[in-house]
Amino acid sequence: MVWQTERPVTELVGAAGELWAAEPAVNTMLLSLTGGSAPHTGGWWRAPDGSVAGSYLHSTIGMLLLGSMPPRSASVLAERLAGDRKPLSARGVQGPRALVEEFVAVWEARTGARAAATMDQALHRLGTLIGPEPGPEGWARTAGPGDRDRLLGWFTAFGEETGAIVDLPAAVDARLATGLLTIWEHQGRPVSLAGSTVPARGSSRITSVYTPPPLRGNSFAAGAVSASVRQAQAQGADSVVLFTDMANPTSNALYRRLGFERITDFRQVLYATT
Repeated sequence: MVWQTERPVTELVGAAGELWAAEPAVNTMLLSLTGGSAPHTGGWWRAPDGSVAGSYLHSTIGMLLLGSMPPRSASVLAERLAGDRKPLSARGVQGPRALVEEFVAVWEARTGARAAATMDQALHRLGTLIGPEPGPEGWARTAGPGDRDRLLGWFTAFGEETGAIVDLPAAVDARLATGLLTIWEHQGRPVSLAGSTVPARGSSRITSVYTPPPLRGNSFAAGAVSASVRQAQAQGADSVVLFTDMANPTSNALYRRLGFERITDFRQVLYATT
């Protein structure tokens, strides 16, 4: 079978929605980005029996996000996208590690692109939330419009540390609008940030976990993440996931203590932009 590619996001949701519902954790990036009005594009792969067995999203900032799909279909997708009459440009590729490896081998051979940065990630799913012990000093509150300038700075710093590609300030405004950004305060001062995505198909993802370097080591992030998890669950999420950088033992240990369990490996490959 062949890929349908670069279709409007509304068509993608209609075609791949059942697949995402069956595998919400692996498809978390696609679920979280197709719930709004941004003009992303994407495509899907139909199995011989006619069912949709794979999908991808091409975000407005140029990231190719691979969802679940059968082996060898990622290389077919790369060949198709690189060979189109109007080949698209990609700032990066992210998805399950084996699929990304398969995709980039063909993509780089066909386009001449070379990776500028690679991050191996672990996808974790929450079992039962375990509150940090001892709990951090302070309290959680929902971020509001008055926090915008601070959040712009924190999102920028987060992107610089992690290599995340975000469209500022649009990303901050969109996240504030959901009411799902949590700030941890200590002695009346914001000290840490965590957020969650709007639940989709019963699943939400913890994102944008950031504590300024001078304030780290006080469990503030644990407090912010725990509060974000509870908020996502209150909004209807029965599955909560998050990504970690596998090269960061501190964050991986933190999330294990909070009750998150590693379920699969992802990879993010970023390409140099001109």
